[in-house]
Amino acid sequence: MKVILIFLFCLPISIFAQKNPNLPKLSQKFEKLFIAASAESKNGEYEKAIKKLDKIILEYPDYIPAYTKKAGILYTQKNVDASIETLSSVINNFPHADPEIYFSRGYMYFEKKLYRKASDDFLSFLALPDIKTDRLQKASQYQKSAFFRDSLISNPVIFNPVLLPETVNSSFSEYSPSLSIDGTSLVFTRRINNQEDLYISYFDSSGNYSMAFPLRDVNTGSNEGAHCISADGSLILFTGCDRDILFRGCDIYYSVFRDSSWTKPANIGKVINTPAWESQPSLSADGKTLFFVSDRVGGIGGRDIWYTKKNERDVWSEPVNLGPDINTERDDETPYLHPDGKTLYFRSNGRLGMGDFDIYTAQWYEDKQVWHQIRNIGYPINTEGNEGGLLVSLDGRSAFFATDIFSQKQNISLNLDICRFELPAFARANPASYVKLMVYDAESNKPLTASVEIRNLNNNKVYYSGKTQNSGLSVTALQNNKKYAVFVKKDGFTFFSTHIDLDNVYTFDKPFLIEVPLQKLISPVVAKPTILQNIFFASGSYTLLPESEAEINMLFDLLQNNLSVKIQIVGHTDNLGKPEDNQVLSLQRANAVKNVLVNRNIDTNRILTEGKGQENPIDTNETAEGRKNNRRTEFVIIQ
Repeated sequence: MKVILIFLFCLPISIFAQKNPNLPKLSQKFEKLFIAASAESKNGEYEKAIKKLDKIILEYPDYIPAYTKKAGILYTQKNVDASIETLSSVINNFPHADPEIYFSRGYMYFEKKLYRKASDDFLSFLALPDIKTDRLQKASQYQKSAFFRDSLISNPVIFNPVLLPETVNSSFSEYSPSLSIDGTSLVFTRRINNQEDLYISYFDSSGNYSMAFPLRDVNTGSNEGAHCISADGSLILFTGCDRDILFRGCDIYYSVFRDSSWTKPANIGKVINTPAWESQPSLSADGKTLFFVSDRVGGIGGRDIWYTKKNERDVWSEPVNLGPDINTERDDETPYLHPDGKTLYFRSNGRLGMGDFDIYTAQWYEDKQVWHQIRNIGYPINTEGNEGGLLVSLDGRSAFFATDIFSQKQNISLNLDICRFELPAFARANPASYVKLMVYDAESNKPLTASVEIRNLNNNKVYYSGKTQNSGLSVTALQNNKKYAVFVKKDGFTFFSTHIDLDNVYTFDKPFLIEVPLQKLISPVVAKPTILQNIFFASGSYTLLPESEAEINMLFDLLQNNLSVKIQIVGHTDNLGKPEDNQVLSLQRANAVKNVLVNRNIDTNRILTEGKGQENPIDTNETAEGRKNNRRTEFVIIQ
């Protein structure tokens, strides 16, 4: 950047004369003095040169080249304040002497972080006539940047970072934190003697982080860098470099937690990895979208954010560039999509900001399929240095990232530490929750691997589909202001269903922890009724609502795939109204479900129906919630 200042400070006298026809002509003595000063400045004899220039200024106070030459020498000596003072004397006395003086002083103000003054000088430069296009463009960039930085500094956000405990942070550098959806597993990178390895710490119910330990099954003699962990904590994706003959450079690898250990890391494959640089993987909360960073051919800038989606066969699709709403002509990195499914956090050096890399947030506009409201998350979170990526807690309020500000305060070697802080209100994500299912055999209590499907009842679309771990566990993020139907099924067992309502009440602090005992279809044990939690009727009617379709499909599949099974469908009501009317309504509702199945060619003899009315409540009828639970439709295996 000092080349910009040399442009002004080293202009020959002839050019100044052309720009300034009123420039006084030096006497032969002082012209020789100026030439000598120029030679001395080139030879590093700065004090001698300044003395000669001061003599010229004293004799010819309107001879501008002496001032600019002196300002250049002072700047070279790192005496920026004196250089600014020298140029200011020219601007104050000869405001139209030369536009480059405004540019140079503006840059020095910018360098000293006096952004308001820098912006004013660049504006003055831009207002002057006959400026070359390239200089106008450069001045415009600096003016916008100076104005933007001044606005951030003038309106700082609250930033009170809290260092994570010594069980996580050490005397070495820790960075790139990632969290499981329930916040119980914190994975991060620790660098010891330039060796990067992955570590994990567990967060207990008392709010404590366990002593971090290395993921020995994953770590190798090579570096394990930027990474992410899946919502359920069973999958880690990370960056590995120069470890595969087929894929040179940096690529994305994965490891799965299976049978109490992590599998040997494997390359994620050529659909995602290329001979270019791939790094910084970030999984969406449902595990179906993978964001990553690459400098591959076809991008917009240097390093761009890309994404790929899993299809119905759990295969990653061809990656797609995230597009010009997010990616710039420079580098855009460290993507993180919050579990709300809408709020993206990333860092960029291609946008107006405080320094080289700043952190930004953006919102996904589903209706128009675009990213909008792209905003810098503010000063002093963003500084003149490089800010790394961050992740945000499920409630959307707290962020985790790595910083060296704590080691700076302690005046020790600059190590990175992981801290937590509250985001400013405008940068927060929408709160989300999660459902944790524990699926097991109702007879043996042994965990089961089962299929899980979650539907958004607001639009009846599949929100999530997948399988439980070998431990029977499944964890899925849930977005606020939505209603969900949850289905769990396994061959040879009855299915399980329930529904979750986040339409009105935010429940992050009380996530949904659901035990799912599945009953065998053929069992010596007397079968218990299975509540069809996602069968919905119009109020006071036996007309099935459209939201019931997914549940009826589950029941149809059960009967279609198990031709020897017979069931009884039983309807129940609350105690409002006449008992005889309730009995009739409950039977009508059971028959409504049967009729749909029979219309799909299920043998009518395989389905019995019964209406119990208000006889067998499972909850109190004294509350609205209790009465809602009592209004139910069940089925039971009878053969």
